Amino acid sequence: MMYENIDFNSIDLTQEPPVSEPERQYYFIAKCRQYVKEQEELAGHPLTADVVTFGCQMNARDSEKLSGILEQVGYTLSDSEEADFVIYNTCTVRDNANQRVYGRLGFCNSMKRKNPHKKIALCGCMTVSYTHLRAHETDSYLVCRLLLEKKKKKILKKKKR
Repeated sequence: MMYENIDFNSIDLTQEPPVSEPERQYYFIAKCRQYVKEQEELAGHPLTADVVTFGCQMNARDSEKLSGILEQVGYTLSDSEEADFVIYNTCTVRDNANQRVYGRLGFCNSMKRKNPHKKIALCGCMTVSYTHLRAHETDSYLVCRLLLEKKKKKILKKKKR
C-alpha cells in the first residue's frame, strides 16, 4: 500500500493545510478519512464506493487510482452503482461514451430517491470540455443539468448562416 508508513491519525486537522507536497496530500487524506468515519456513523453502515469508467485507457488507469484513494480514505469498493458514492470517470472522445454518461445521469434520479445521502461525482474530460457542467439537488432528487456551451455555440453559428 502506498501510504502504509504514514500515520494519518497524528495529522492535526485543526491547523491550516500544509503548503508543500506531499504533506498537503496527507492532510486532505486524513480529512477525508475523518469525514468517511463520521458519515459511516450517521449511516449506520460502512460506506461503499464505485468508480464507473467511460472511454479510453487513460481513464481506466485514472479510475484505478481513484479506487485506491477511495479505499485509503475508508470506503469499501463496490461494483454496483447502488454504492453510497459513485464517481463517473468520463471521456468525450467518442459520442457514444457521452450518450452513455447522459443515460447514467438520468438513472441518478432513481438512485438518489432510494438513498438521499448518496454522492455522485463526475470527473474526466467531459467535465473539462463542457464549461458549464453542474449538478444540484432539489427535493431530494438529483437534477443534473448539462449546459453544453460548445453545442449551443455550434447551433447558433448554423442559425446565423
